[in-house]
Formats: sequence, structure tokens, C-alpha cells
Amino acid sequence: MTWLSLLLFIDDDMLSRSPWIRPEVMEKMNMKFPIILASISAAFMLAACGGGQSEEARQEAIKSFMADVYDPAADGIWTNSGWVLTMEGEESLFPTNDAEWQEVADHADNLVNLTRELQDDKYAAGDQEWKAIADGVIVFAEEAKQAALNKDEQELFDVGGDIYRACVACHQRYSVPNSTMAN
Repeated sequence: MTWLSLLLFIDDDMLSRSPWIRPEVMEKMNMKFPIILASISAAFMLAACGGGQSEEARQEAIKSFMADVYDPAADGIWTNSGWVLTMEGEESLFPTNDAEWQEVADHADNLVNLTRELQDDKYAAGDQEWKAIADGVIVFAEEAKQAALNKDEQELFDVGGDIYRACVACHQRYSVPNSTMAN
């Protein structure tokens, strides 16, 4: 079978009897097929090496991911730990029942999974420093989950600070424009 017969899902006999494809044309096309295939393959490989997206598109994807998905997961830890000083005194932000503690643990678990997603080349673009900073966030988020499961207020507060510092380090390193953490 020739490549053309495979492509058209017909056998060689039908091709040879075809009034619109002469045998000498079919022979020339069969000789050129490896060149055509190699050219198409090279084009696809070059597109794949480029990651399929521009740096600007990657930055936009990161910005959107952070604002829409990642920040809310981190906020689920930060808004449920610590204390606020008011005129009436100190007010705790920590969960007050099992369901609330579980919710914080779920936010921490989600942060672990989302940070692993950030390590994908779609976001990291092969940058090992980016991946290393993300590894730190994963460790701290796992500690936050355990602190929430243990209902350990001080540990949750401390590890929330560790997560924040890792985020700030990343924002400072990668100079995210218009970020409150980059300043």
C-alpha cells in the first residue's frame, strides 16, 4: 500500500485505475512523502519546543490562576488564623468548631494541590527556582493542614506566616507587576 492509499482509505488497485491520478504522478508523490512528512514533523516539533504559548500568555495565565484560584485557597488559611486587636480587646480569628477546622484543613490541602499545579511547565516554564519556591509552599501548606487537623492555633498561625513569606519571596523574585507582595 502506498501512503496515498492509506490516507484515502482505498487500495492501490483503485488508485492505479483512477482517471484523475496518473501512475507517474502517484510515483512522484510517494517519493516526496518522506520529505513532506519530515517537514510537517519538524514544524510540530518546533511548535512544541516553544511551549505553545508566548511569555506574555504564560504571565497572563499565572495572573489569572493566582487571582481566581490560588489566592482564595491561601486566604482560607490566613483569614482563619491569628488575632485582631479591637477597642474591646483581642479577637480570635481561629475556627471555633470541628467543621471550621476541617474547612481550614481543606483549604491547606487545596493549596498543596494548586501549588503542584503551579510547578507544571505551563506556569513554571522549566524554571527550577520557581519549582523550589513552590516546594517550600507545599511543605508549609502540608504543615498548615496538620495544624488544622490538630486544632493547634499557634502552629497554624506560625505556618501561615511561613506560607506568606514563601509567597513574598516568589513575588519579589519574579517581580509580579501590580502586586501588593512585590512592593
